[in-house]
Amino acid sequence: MAGLARSTVLRTIAPMHIFLRRLIFAGLLPLSLGAAVETWTLNGKSVQAECLGAKGDYVVFKKADGTRLLIPHDKLSPSDQARVAGNEFKGTNNTVTIAPTPAPDPSELSKIAAGLQGKLVSVNGRAVRDATPERLAGTQMYAIYYSASWCGPCRRFTPNLVAAYPKIKAAHPEFEVIFVSSDEDEIDMKNYMLDDRMPWLGLRFSERPKTPMLVRYQQSGIPNLVFIDGNGRVLSKSYDDRGAYLGPQKVLSDILRYFKM
Repeated sequence: MAGLARSTVLRTIAPMHIFLRRLIFAGLLPLSLGAAVETWTLNGKSVQAECLGAKGDYVVFKKADGTRLLIPHDKLSPSDQARVAGNEFKGTNNTVTIAPTPAPDPSELSKIAAGLQGKLVSVNGRAVRDATPERLAGTQMYAIYYSASWCGPCRRFTPNLVAAYPKIKAAHPEFEVIFVSSDEDEIDMKNYMLDDRMPWLGLRFSERPKTPMLVRYQQSGIPNLVFIDGNGRVLSKSYDDRGAYLGPQKVLSDILRYFKM
C-alpha cells in the first residue's frame, strides 16, 4: 500500500474488517478463516495453538490435539491481546491500525440480545462492570440462571455451571449464560459473582423489574436454570409443566446433550 495516505488505507480496510466480523457472527464465515498455529502465552505457559477468534471478553484457541481453550481476554499478555483484537493488519513493509469495531447493529442481534443491550454486567478482575455492547453479538442460545448468594442449593450447583461454561462456550460461541439475581441488594449480587468467579453475564440488579422478558421464566424457587433460543423459546427448564421441580442439573445435562458434548 505504498504511496497511499493513511486515512485512505483506514477507509478501505475498516469497512471490510467490520463486514467480515458480521459474517462470522452470522455463522456465514468460520472464525478460523486465515488462522494458523502460533505460540501464545496461555495461563502463564507457552502453548502452540490456533486462535479461532474473540468472543466478547473471551478468546477461543484450538490446540494441535483439537482441544479448545476459552481464555479471558484480560489474562493474555499485552502483545497477545493486540494480536487477537484484530486491530492490526501487518504487511511486509508497514503496519496499519484500523478503527475500532462499532457496537453491533440491533438488527443483527437475536430478540433476547436486543432486549438486553445496555442492561448487563460481567466480572472484570476484582470488580463487576458494565458488559461491552458487542458481548451478545452472534449469541443465539441462552441459559437463564436464577440464583442468589443466600441460597444453599444455588451455591452447591453454581460450581457445576462454572466448570461446564468454558467447555460449552469454547465449542459453541453462540451460547451464553445470563445470571438473574434474587439477592437482597446489588452488593450481595456482585459479591456472589466475584466469589464464585462467574464467567458469564449478569442482569444489572436495577434492571430486573424493567426486564419482563427474563422475569417471565422465573418460578417459585431457586436455583432455576432455563435453556432458551434467541427468540425466547424454552428448550429445557427446571420445572415441568405441572410445576414439579426437576432442578438445574437436569437442564445443564440437556444443554450438554443439545450441543452433543
